Amino acid sequence: MMSSRQSSGNLTDGMVGLTIGDTVNMHTCIQLNSRLAEEPKMRLGWTEKWLINNPLREFVQKVFEGRQLLRLGGTANRAKALEIGCGSGSGIDLLLDAFKVREVDAFDIDFDMLKRSKTRHRLRSDAVKLWVGNTRQIPITDATYDAVFDFGTLHHVHDWQSALVEIHRVIKPGGRFYIEEITRQFIVHPVWRRLLDHPQENRFDRLELVEGLQAAGFAVRRSHQFAGLFIWCVADRTSEQENQKLPDEGSNYKGNDRCPNCIGTDRCSR
Repeated sequence: MMSSRQSSGNLTDGMVGLTIGDTVNMHTCIQLNSRLAEEPKMRLGWTEKWLINNPLREFVQKVFEGRQLLRLGGTANRAKALEIGCGSGSGIDLLLDAFKVREVDAFDIDFDMLKRSKTRHRLRSDAVKLWVGNTRQIPITDATYDAVFDFGTLHHVHDWQSALVEIHRVIKPGGRFYIEEITRQFIVHPVWRRLLDHPQENRFDRLELVEGLQAAGFAVRRSHQFAGLFIWCVADRTSEQENQKLPDEGSNYKGNDRCPNCIGTDRCSR
């Protein structure tokens, strides 16, 4: 059953479609930002904005984070893809160049970051569409995308479980969700808690992220964790029956039949 939400040009559920070629309407976007005020900490603080827009961050995303996701999930050749929380747009380049997607839709709650992305991708306007929005209400019809990418956005969302359900809705059956995230352990660390403005409640570790993905209807294919702080994960939208084929708590974990905390890893901790 298709959703009634539409994708571009309309102010719907507090979001507006803003394609690369559109004239920016600042008044509309000011009104829009007030409607999205219910998610105050989804916007980056100045420290994190500086980090995200730093060339070093783009380098790390390209040579380390992106390669981890490619290793776990492979390319998404000729896919129609969505990036949630695209920021200034470095992830969009990664999707087009490394993951080989055909076209990218992307949104962010921060209009200033979208302006950066619009400028950055002015020569790729045929392949990129941007809009202001949030992850819990995506103004796109059901089963639209072959792949969805999250480069460290989900941990900014207060109700990240609802965001997973919404992401599942817009992925086609058989589509893939690529995730790069940080854990609760990182977020609540005294140093990063002081420097970065993240929600502190209802955060996740790898097990809780895997369980949240499964509850939303995804089948987790592979995952990797580094130092207990960073997570890379690949999950597919599959049939309900396939997603329910999970190992029992007391079973012997062999091959790919591992406990949820170790799904897709090279070894099981049990």
